[in-house]
Amino acid sequence: MDARNDGAPLSPELYQTHSLSTNFGQLLPEQAAALVALNACLACHPLAEAHADYLSDQRVLVRHLIARRWNVDRAHVMALEALAWREKRPAHRWFAAGPPPGHPKHAEAARWAALFKRHATLGKTRVAGTDASGRAVLVIDASRENSRAPEEITRFFAWNLELCARTMQAAHARSSLGPCPDKIAMFVHMSDFSLWDQPSFEVLCESVHIISTVHEA
Repeated sequence: MDARNDGAPLSPELYQTHSLSTNFGQLLPEQAAALVALNACLACHPLAEAHADYLSDQRVLVRHLIARRWNVDRAHVMALEALAWREKRPAHRWFAAGPPPGHPKHAEAARWAALFKRHATLGKTRVAGTDASGRAVLVIDASRENSRAPEEITRFFAWNLELCARTMQAAHARSSLGPCPDKIAMFVHMSDFSLWDQPSFEVLCESVHIISTVHEA
């Protein structure tokens, strides 16, 4: 289902989407209608209900619509794929305060916090602030991988992407720049690159999925 379903062609302006995800006042009527339709598609879906805290930020759905050129059906599929991933790894909640000591999940949360700290010490993946356009800068050093555990690598990468979003929002709140960007700048250092130090093909594929579908970066 496109943003319009009356058979009329979509206007070219529909695809001029720069910064729309943070400027709802710039949405064209067709785009606003697509957003309403996508919300309706997700209403009462178990995954949407389970992650209502994530979907409460409508910029998430606008980014899915932009990624799928405002085709509501395709954006719906993309949103469900992202929610299915977050059902397994709710990265949007990892920055919240952890469970207190004595809570059944405290030990697990503390274990992951220690693992993230260890992964961060080598600088293999880091958020290096923002660039002149306000985009978060994600730097990956391919020679510094220090783990062979797929779940650890995947979670740490997803955690850094969540940090990118929060870094951009914080920088935007302190500046007089225009709309908060919804894309990031990613740099991958290939110096001293070696296939022996790289994550598995499975991890690389999931990393692409995280960037292209879960975070729409």
